[in-house]
Amino acid sequence: MAAQKKTPRRAAQSRKTKTSKRKTKGVLARLEDDFPKTLKAYSQRFRKGLTRLERDLVKQELSARRKAARLLREASHQLGRLEARGEREFKRRATRARKDADRVLTRLERAIDPTPPRRKKKAVRATAKRASSSA
Repeated sequence: MAAQKKTPRRAAQSRKTKTSKRKTKGVLARLEDDFPKTLKAYSQRFRKGLTRLERDLVKQELSARRKAARLLREASHQLGRLEARGEREFKRRATRARKDADRVLTRLERAIDPTPPRRKKKAVRATAKRASSSA
């Protein structure tokens, strides 16, 4: 590897200051050319800038409001969809729960109050048949 030639610090610093001085002179020259010569011209220019800025702010505010309204509307629609899906699910589960509860209650009713045995009905029918056949 070849050794690099080192420049003295003073030389490097003087180059940096020269370039920075050139840059600042250029910026100052542009500002002086751009800067109004009288206070009246400056205030007119300043007012124009303010009105332009206010207009831009109103536009930005309007677009921000539109964007917020759109996002709010989308969120509302999504919430409505979720609620509808939840409502369907709730109804389905509630119907199933009602049916299960109904089954349990009917089983309970049967256990508490059993129906009369069917033999009696058969016995009644048999006697009715005997009476009709003997006649």
